Amino acid sequence: MARFTIVVLIAVAAILAGLLYKETSALRMERSKVQELTRKADFDFQERCARRAEESFKFLGYKSDSGDILVNHYNPRLNKCFMETTSTLLKSKNLSVVKIVTDASEGKEYGEFGGSNQIVVICKVRFLSGEEKTCNSKDEFDTMVKQYLE
Repeated sequence: MARFTIVVLIAVAAILAGLLYKETSALRMERSKVQELTRKADFDFQERCARRAEESFKFLGYKSDSGDILVNHYNPRLNKCFMETTSTLLKSKNLSVVKIVTDASEGKEYGEFGGSNQIVVICKVRFLSGEEKTCNSKDEFDTMVKQYLE
């Protein structure tokens, strides 16, 4: 009788192992499908973000052919499309840069830098919390707005 019980237990364990393997394989396939759909959705959002940023760039009067630069970025963590515009100005042999980070859809400004290596005219960043911080250099500005552009 003990042998019969052991054989039955081994058979049940084998059946359970087979079912577990089958369910694990199905779960892996579902995860793969979800990851693929997520990649496709992110790509679609990135494409829409690029179009929206380009439209806003032109609407705001920026011109690529005059040296204005547009960098757009869809941030999936925040589900927002950001654009960073950079304009370079040369006045009296002094090179100045103006950088602005904006939500491309809402038009809300999140950061503004204006100045040169020697002089900072304006440097401020607004956080999602509503808090606004000033900064003292272009590098500090770039570090503070990185959260939107990553």
